[in-house]
Amino acid sequence: MTEQELPEGWDHDRIQRMLSFYENQTDDEAVAELEAAWNDPHSAFVQVPHELLPAVRALLLGMPCPPETLDEWLKLYPGQPKRAQAHFQADSAFTEAVPKAHRLTG
Repeated sequence: MTEQELPEGWDHDRIQRMLSFYENQTDDEAVAELEAAWNDPHSAFVQVPHELLPAVRALLLGMPCPPETLDEWLKLYPGQPKRAQAHFQADSAFTEAVPKAHRLTG
């Protein structure tokens, strides 16, 4: 078994605490948490079709469109190959579904 890469600031103990929190959360507590997030005046929820998520991520990252190759993702996430691979796989659907001429350009 290989060791999984974790985001900066995360370790096994933090993951276990988070799992324990959500596994022991009651339905009422879960609903209250969701309602609090929904009513947060500093956040917004936007419904986006799944096939457009890569483009939205690219916009939030300040990129004209998502990287099209794994090598480009690896440059964005140096030292985090699993994270780069996950983004590459998720965004491949965008690359295939949306012709280049229809993508946002910088």
